[in-house]
Formats: sequence, C-alpha cells, structure tokens
Amino acid sequence: MKALKVVGGVVVLLVVVVAVLAFTMPTHVSVTRSTKIDAPADYVMKHVNNFAQINAWSPWMDKDPEMTSSIEGEDGQVGTVYSWSGNEDVGKGEQTLTEISDGKVVSHLHFITPFEGEANATTTFSEVDGMTEVSWAYDSEMPIPMNVMGLFMDMEEMLGPDFQKGMDNLKALVESNKSSKNEFDGFTIETIDMPERTYIGARDTVPMAEMGAFFATNFGQIMGSMTKAGLEMAGMPSGLYFIWDEEGQSTEMMAAIPAAAGSELEGFESFKIGGKALKVDYYGPYEGAAGPHMAMEKYMKWHGSIMNGPAIEEYANDPTTVSDPSETHTIIYYPIE
Repeated sequence: MKALKVVGGVVVLLVVVVAVLAFTMPTHVSVTRSTKIDAPADYVMKHVNNFAQINAWSPWMDKDPEMTSSIEGEDGQVGTVYSWSGNEDVGKGEQTLTEISDGKVVSHLHFITPFEGEANATTTFSEVDGMTEVSWAYDSEMPIPMNVMGLFMDMEEMLGPDFQKGMDNLKALVESNKSSKNEFDGFTIETIDMPERTYIGARDTVPMAEMGAFFATNFGQIMGSMTKAGLEMAGMPSGLYFIWDEEGQSTEMMAAIPAAAGSELEGFESFKIGGKALKVDYYGPYEGAAGPHMAMEKYMKWHGSIMNGPAIEEYANDPTTVSDPSETHTIIYYPIE
C-alpha cells in the first residue's frame, strides 16, 4: 500500500507539473529564415506562388526522390491543393494556397503522418536597395496541454536548417534564372557577335512622320551609287537610329546599306560597327515595331547592359512582296558594351 501511495503521489505531482508547464509555456510556434536575392520582387514571387516552382527549391524534395505528389486545381491560384506522400523524412500531408497578394504568399499545411498537425507557411517579399528581401515563416498553434511537447521538440532546431536551405536554394535558383532570362513581352532576345561592317548612307534629323519618305528617297540613291562604284551589299537596307526624341517627334537617323568593313562612297556617310550586340527578330508591320524595341530596353535594364552605338533595324524583306503584313521581317540589333 505504501508503494502505491508513493506511485500515486508521483503521478499527481507529474500531473501538477504538466498543468503548470502547460499554462506557462507558449502555445504558438514560429520559425523564420530570410535571405536577400538580386532580382525584382515580382520576379522572385513567380518562384513562390505556385507549386511547380516551389518544388524546384523545396528543401524536402531531396529527402525522398521517390516521393509521390499531385496537384488539385489550377496551380498558382488560391485554393490549389498540393498533396504529398513519402518516406519518414517527408511524411504525408497537404498544402493549400490560401493567399497570393502583393508581397505575400501564404499556404496552409495539414500534416497527416508521421504526426497530425496544422500550420501556416508565409513568404513575404520587399525590395531593399535594388534587391529583394525574402522571409519564409512557419507558424503553428500547439494547444494546452500539447504545448508541453515543446520541452522535447525544439522546432528551431528541427525546422531551422531546412528553412535556411530552402532560402539558399531559392536565392540560387532565382539568380540563375535571372541571369539567363532572355524573353520579354513575348520576344526572344539573343546575344550575338556582330561581324564588323560599314553602313553607307544618308544621315539627318528627320520628323517621325517623314521617315518613310526619307527611306524611299535615299535607299534608291545609295543602291545606285554603290552599284556604280562596284561596292557589294553586305546585308539588307537598314535604319540606324542615333537619337529617338519621342517628345519632339523626331529622330536622328541614317538610311543605310551595309557594305564590307572599311568601305567608303563619295557623297554618303560611312558608319562602322561590329562586336557584341543584342538581336531580336520581329515579324509584323512596321507600325508594331515599338514592341520589340521596348522588349530590348527591358532586357538591357534587367541585365544592366549599356548601349554602344545606334539601334539598328535591318529590313530583311520587302513588305510589298509578302502576302500578309505579319510576314514582314525586321531584324533589330542593339550594339552593347
């Protein structure tokens, strides 16, 4: 009987201790890791607001190469559910996108195995000094008396390294993708080594409304003079744009035809150019050529490229010879440093 009383006393003491701890220990569990990424916030967010991209940097994907998963709903939309099932390291559960807004992506986690639980994962973005600061947070409630498990489960120790690895993976992925990004506004931009050539033509400041007439007058004269001088064309007729004054609706331009490097022709200007350049192919009427030029400017801003000469439009075919204006082909070059 005495032994039973001792055991009973110990049990009562344990219950009291647990009760005291339960009411003194926190019921909220939070783990956060952050990083700075050299990319705009909206671009970083594209790697976080859908499960296809999340899986590319998730720290848990490598823990079970044979893990199975599925997506229910339209990926990247609130309400989409990602389900997974794997080994003891990743367990089984569901993740639901619950909020996608400017600067924030939130998802709700439902763990099924190896233990039942609920939590929220929140990723926030803010641009600081030209970079994006990203924070990834895990938040969960552990109701009384389950919060006493915090004595035996250090969530910082358990999840902290994984969250840090996730941030490191995200930074590496985004910055790698940023450096190779070459599509803007639907146009694919190439970096090329332009062979050295000399453009021969007429250069002047021209009202934008008179550009067509300027080309029509000068292309014929240049071609005729080149033929008489025995100079061969090294490419199609082109427009070189040195200054584009949108406000004044004028441009300093050159109607020109490329010839072999070092060529000269009496009565016309020569402009030599070659080396590293950006190139984009545009198909469509000349009136729509602003699109690829804007794409080029976005590319240069994105990659920090610096112009090293005039913008060049090479008119690869004659619009009067095509059956549809969409077949008109213009090749645009931006020489860069």
